[in-house]
Amino acid sequence: MSEWVWRLLSLSLAGTLLALALFIVQPVARRFLSRRVLYVLWVVVMVRMLVPVGLVGLGASASTTAVPTRPPSVTSAAPTSSASTSSVSVS
Repeated sequence: MSEWVWRLLSLSLAGTLLALALFIVQPVARRFLSRRVLYVLWVVVMVRMLVPVGLVGLGASASTTAVPTRPPSVTSAAPTSSASTSSVSVS
């Protein structure tokens, strides 16, 4: 499978776990939070599920962003002078 499919699956799993956590915590949270706050939390979960964009995808991350590398320079691969290298003479 391609990378974007795996990314979509992992983001969907993260959204599902977020919804499950809110579902489990909701009975206890009703005592401390208003209905409006709980409603906003569910809206956040819904937006998270409908828009599969991770925070990592918004910024630059070394694991997701391909960083172009410089090709090795031709001059660095050129042989050096014989005076600076140790040579073995065969007699």
